Amino acid sequence: DGVMVMRWLALEMQDQTPDLIRAMATSQSTAMLKDAASSLASMVPQNLAIADVDGGYGWLVAGSIPARRGFTGRVIYPGGDPAFGWEGVIEDRPQAFQPDQGFVVTANSKPDHPSADRIATAFLPPHRYDRITTVLRALPAATPADMASLHLDVQDGAAMRHLPWLLDGAITD
Repeated sequence: DGVMVMRWLALEMQDQTPDLIRAMATSQSTAMLKDAASSLASMVPQNLAIADVDGGYGWLVAGSIPARRGFTGRVIYPGGDPAFGWEGVIEDRPQAFQPDQGFVVTANSKPDHPSADRIATAFLPPHRYDRITTVLRALPAATPADMASLHLDVQDGAAMRHLPWLLDGAITD
């Protein structure tokens, strides 16, 4: 009855991931790495949090992400319908460099970016992102010990939200 379409961009490109790894090893600044990553679009997408010795830092999505016409990935679409399909790759990928808050956080959560819904349909809930952001905002100047502590942090925002009704033994929602 229907047409099944299977396509993976990684099979259609010359993978430049080794070039990105080389750029990560040889770039002298976050600006250099950002430029290199921007020019290396032919690779499986990478989520990069970067910093340099001069205080530069940032986050970017590097690589090729298919731009799909009329398709979000949330439901199956009719493969034979020309209203759906690929339009190339997303050029405007999320990134943040030297933001006013003084740090970047990803935690595999949905980025605040116009392309977010075109990039993926499933992101992790914001609990980890929110916890990391809360801890970092409370630190006047983060130390290596602070970062080690944050990496070992086990507080769960979802659990904290449900804890009152769990302790009461009553389900309220």
